[in-house]
Amino acid sequence: MTEVASHKADTVMDVRLGQMNEFREQLRDQAATFATIEKHEGDVKLLSARIDRESAVTLKADAQHDLLEQMGTNRRWLIGLAIGTTFSVIAMALTLLTLVLHLLTNNV
Repeated sequence: MTEVASHKADTVMDVRLGQMNEFREQLRDQAATFATIEKHEGDVKLLSARIDRESAVTLKADAQHDLLEQMGTNRRWLIGLAIGTTFSVIAMALTLLTLVLHLLTNNV
């Protein structure tokens, strides 16, 4: 009877150890799919470099936008100045013409 019990215990232990070995193999297979520290650090460096480049492009685009906006403001200011100067010249010419006509009509 003890031999039968001992044989059953050995069989149960073998089955149990076989299941544990299968579980260990599954864990080993799963661990092979995990990223290594070196791979992770490399990916982080690549992403950081990409973010830096994107930030530089964004800053450059913002600077260009600000420059274009300033140029538009300057253009509007120059157009206003040109229109104001033109009206001033016309007003002075009309005043001078009026003065000359007034002098000519008074002298006649």
